Amino acid sequence: MKTVKKALFLTLALSLVLGGTFILTPEKEADAKDFCTSDACKQAEADYLEATKKADEARSHANTLEGEIERLNAEITAMENKIEANKLIVEDLKVQIAEQKAILEQQQAGFAEIGADVHFKEKESELIQALKYTISERAEKKARDENVKAQISSSVNTINENMKALELKQAQVEALIEDQQIQSDRIAENKNRQAELKTKYENDASQYSEDAKAAERKRGEEIAKEIAKYNSTGKVVASGLNSYPKAGDCPQNNYTNIGYVIYYDGMAICQCTSYANWKVRESWGKSAVGFGIMGNAKDWGRSAAAAGLRVDDEPEPHTVGYQTSGIFGHVVWIEGVNADGTVNLSEYNNLYSSVSGQKGDFGYRVNVPASSFRYIHFR
Repeated sequence: MKTVKKALFLTLALSLVLGGTFILTPEKEADAKDFCTSDACKQAEADYLEATKKADEARSHANTLEGEIERLNAEITAMENKIEANKLIVEDLKVQIAEQKAILEQQQAGFAEIGADVHFKEKESELIQALKYTISERAEKKARDENVKAQISSSVNTINENMKALELKQAQVEALIEDQQIQSDRIAENKNRQAELKTKYENDASQYSEDAKAAERKRGEEIAKEIAKYNSTGKVVASGLNSYPKAGDCPQNNYTNIGYVIYYDGMAICQCTSYANWKVRESWGKSAVGFGIMGNAKDWGRSAAAAGLRVDDEPEPHTVGYQTSGIFGHVVWIEGVNADGTVNLSEYNNLYSSVSGQKGDFGYRVNVPASSFRYIHFR
């Protein structure tokens, strides 16, 4: 098969149908969306957009509720602090009431003796009093006795009033505590409802994300089917044309053919790393080197992890799959993930898939076991 020219442009044009063969006219560069023509593909694309929108909305709601839950937690803490402060006030009032009761008991005990003495003396016969005291002394004694009685009554009244005031304040603070506890319980109930709703939104977001991935896989499968109908060159892949800028130089300028290395964007052209480096730039705005990935293919996973990228066993479209076996390892570009978990990929410098059968050329494989690689994610 002939090497693709450097500036290859295609469009699927049903300009002539002969024996079921579609003729292609070189009008514009093909893109993945050009191949999403079946109803199933269009529905999958619509499902993907809808699921992605719902996932974003659910995550937004969950984030909003997280802020509300934090605010309610702060309210609960503040209310609990008030309750604890008021409980201390109640305990202090109880101590004061107990002290007043003790004083009252002491006063009553002391004044009981005085009162009994006064009462006893009041019972003395006038004759005895007349013999013991002069008229003025009797008058003075009577005045003292009356004063003692008044003091007893006043002291008891004062202590009782103090106790009543303290008990009233205790009742008021206890009522306040009860009201605050009710408020705290209501806030806690509201927080629990918000937490349940947040969990629901998080679960919804997760499910919608899975729906979006499934729709994206379906779309990729449908595109692959359309490509299979029209792909006679092996150059059209699920993300469009083989857009590698150095495609026209490969495989003839592979360093094993010419004996020296030609670099493009920091990588040796016609190699798997150079192609993957370009595909990362094409999809994510900067090359794999720009993300901090360095070295041979077998080094990509380690350097990607060191650069803070996610590296795992979960394939996604527009990720790099890498292998560490062999002298240099191998990297591929993941075009899509199929419903059965296998992947479709494009690559350079693999004789197994090479469109020309030579090293350093483009290749495309479908239904490859996902376990064949580990994956570097760029989003």
